[in-house]
Amino acid sequence: YYSIALRYVQGAGDILLQITCYGVLCQFFADDIARHIGYIEISVGFGNGLGPGVGGFLYPIFGYEYTMYVFAVLCFIGMFLGIV
Repeated sequence: YYSIALRYVQGAGDILLQITCYGVLCQFFADDIARHIGYIEISVGFGNGLGPGVGGFLYPIFGYEYTMYVFAVLCFIGMFLGIV
């Protein structure tokens, strides 16, 4: 049951981080917003492409539950940095 809750934390962290990035982008880089949106989209695409590979590497070592713990911690760090 913990893994479902951790998946929720992962999703919330991902969404909060992306929304915060766009807010900061609009506030500080209004003169060149299109280029910086491209950077954010590249970062999100890179993370979405890299995540399954890292998960596939960690799964045989740690199993399902601990792999979710690792990704939840990473997303929690991103969520915390987004809030700060």
